[in-house]
Amino acid sequence: SLLWSLADLSGSLEFSVLSAMQSRFADHSIQLALEIVWRSPKISRLFANPEAKPASHSGLFILAAGKLGGRDLNFSSDVDLIAFYDKIELKAAPMYGVSHAVTECLKSLSTLLSKETADGFVWRVDWRLRPYASLRKLSMVSDKALDFYHYSARPWHRLAMIKARPVAGNLELGHAFMSDLGSFLWRHNLDYRAIDDVAALKDKINLEHPALAQQREEEEIRLEQGRGMNLKLGHGGIREIEFVVNAQQLLWGGRKPALRNSNTLQALKVLENEALLSSEDARDLERAYIFLRQAENRLQMQENAQVYHLPEEGQELERYLALHGVGDWDEFNRVLSDHRCQVYRVFSGLFSEEEAE
Repeated sequence: SLLWSLADLSGSLEFSVLSAMQSRFADHSIQLALEIVWRSPKISRLFANPEAKPASHSGLFILAAGKLGGRDLNFSSDVDLIAFYDKIELKAAPMYGVSHAVTECLKSLSTLLSKETADGFVWRVDWRLRPYASLRKLSMVSDKALDFYHYSARPWHRLAMIKARPVAGNLELGHAFMSDLGSFLWRHNLDYRAIDDVAALKDKINLEHPALAQQREEEEIRLEQGRGMNLKLGHGGIREIEFVVNAQQLLWGGRKPALRNSNTLQALKVLENEALLSSEDARDLERAYIFLRQAENRLQMQENAQVYHLPEEGQELERYLALHGVGDWDEFNRVLSDHRCQVYRVFSGLFSEEEAE
């Protein structure tokens, strides 16, 4: 983490390269943690002959969504994980159900990755993107999961799964599952329902953080809004860039396979190449995304804290500005405001009410 921080601050590694390195480390650490848990006496007794196969050849597989799915992790990201298992390949020991055994395995995996120790922790683990997340079970049989996605899923499930990719367990089963999910994710016919779904997701973004509702209703970015800004959810922030990209992927990914790219910056380039975004808009969003994500990184690298609000005053603000190499808030905020204005301009024009009507 220290070396990554120095690479970020010095500019010795490009933003996209650094994010890819952090994501690759996450992939390996999650797979290794699963193998350790799989072999532990507490978990191995729950499965039939676990010593015969490592977790990588079992019937269990884990997908990454969110930033890890897009190989785009930051300094204090959650890792969004979704687990499924093949009911034929995975067998429980006598007296135990497979669902119970898998749930206990995944709980142990979460503990190993996220438990605070004298050396800190590895990753915060979030399972909330799975189907029926309000239920206690952390996994689902893969064929039932396919039924869920094809027949019962909500638009936000589809939005989440366009970034999903296998990272742990049996990767071959994971890739086969994602292939079977293709017709749910990438629809060949552009219909009004798809446009309505995307418009509803945009409304959801506008409402997801009540404290920001008033700011979002305003038609322009004001300089004074920068202090204490939520870089992720705020007006002209990271979430709006991600939505512009993901919305176009949802609509056009079925017809344009090149759009099926889970990385935000790479997908922006494809949108430009496919003439779905103007070159000006694509470049503005690319520059804004890198600036906002680096601003986010420099918040989070200080204490490995999952924070998104910019400091407002005092030594905390001075220390933060020093990480950016700027002398005062006004200098930083002018650049921030310019980027936010460009993001909001593109976001607000996407599937506007007038366009939808």
